[in-house]
Amino acid sequence: MTTNAPNVRKLEGTGYQLGGSANVPVPPAPISINAGADFNLIYDKDENLYYYGTTQSVGVAPPIAGAEFHAEWGETYTLLQFNLFEVMDYWYIKIMEW
Repeated sequence: MTTNAPNVRKLEGTGYQLGGSANVPVPPAPISINAGADFNLIYDKDENLYYYGTTQSVGVAPPIAGAEFHAEWGETYTLLQFNLFEVMDYWYIKIMEW
């Protein structure tokens, strides 16, 4: 996800998504390639403004052609926050000291 929110905490609360995806079969293989995109709106009630962003996806699916469009509403809450690079550095140092 890409967004203009200044930090991860600004992504909490009410959010909306509008997007879709499509499957394209890849003969003769028994698969299809799936691609999708969403436009995201996240409301910041403290600042009284909306942050926006996009989400893209690509994947493999059963060999079925088709497309779908959707609109979604959701609530986001942060339960745990950490810097993955700091955690990896910590464990790398611990392993190397072993």
